[in-house]
Amino acid sequence: MAKTKQKDKGEESGFPVFLVHLSSFFIYNLIIGYLLIREEFSSQWSMALYFLALAAHFVATDHTLKEIHKEAYDRYGRWFLVAALLIGWLIGVILKVHEVAVGIAVSFLVGGILLNVFKDELKQGGSKNYLAFLSGAGVILALFIVVRSL
Repeated sequence: MAKTKQKDKGEESGFPVFLVHLSSFFIYNLIIGYLLIREEFSSQWSMALYFLALAAHFVATDHTLKEIHKEAYDRYGRWFLVAALLIGWLIGVILKVHEVAVGIAVSFLVGGILLNVFKDELKQGGSKNYLAFLSGAGVILALFIVVRSL
């Protein structure tokens, strides 16, 4: 009976955690949707790299949220986060937000991406994860330098 109570208690506390995750990722995706339309890219290459980096990030985030919240995420969460992207894009089409607010949004986005990488990818430890992180950072840096020189 003790196991049943612990399991029930875990399920009850699971929904508030689900709402916190969904709310924070809603804001996160809203910002990404807005920046997709409002960000000024220096070239088609920089836009393509931005798209690829965020696509890889979405795949990793989707996998992590599905692991944590299972059926609730599949049923509701995933579609809620897709809606956030579309709403952010629509806001970008309709409104032009002040530069300072966009700078804060970009900072929030970069911080969120780094937090997720550190929390989800590097938490397991081991030199393999750190090497993969450093290799990825090096590749991104090299691509950034190439795009800036075009």
